[in-house]
Amino acid sequence: MAETDSTKLYAVRVQAGREEATADMLVMRARRKVKEEGIETGLKAVIAPEELRGYVIIEVEELTDELRDLIHDLPDTRGIVEKPMNFEEIEHYFAPKPEAVEISEGDVVEILSGPFKGEKARVVSVDESRREITVELLEAPVPIPVTVKMDALRLLREEEYEG
Repeated sequence: MAETDSTKLYAVRVQAGREEATADMLVMRARRKVKEEGIETGLKAVIAPEELRGYVIIEVEELTDELRDLIHDLPDTRGIVEKPMNFEEIEHYFAPKPEAVEISEGDVVEILSGPFKGEKARVVSVDESRREITVELLEAPVPIPVTVKMDALRLLREEEYEG
């Protein structure tokens, strides 16, 4: 899905947690309108990025009354943001995800965000279900356990720290 000169992107507000189901239902109903009633809705593409809670992005040539009616008739929708979006606002949702790095107890990591950004720490425990890791700061005079999100850490190689 890429905005061209002839298409525009709009955000549809939906109930949080229902983005994917709403996107699927919107596509299904738009196809049915065309097939059974011969009414073209103008819908070109629909995306429900996992990271974008409460919104579904649609690509259309023009925001038609038929499409507005179709969206308003869907359960879990809260309306359309009438101002078109630029592709640049959502292109990061199409970027490849970084490869997951296995972090385990005893590993040395660098904290990438929050109040301890830039600090080196040793992993004490890993909670996969919550995607959190508890670490102890290496340069603290007293071991302080700090819990951070997995994506806020970078695994260090041995030569990057004196361990």
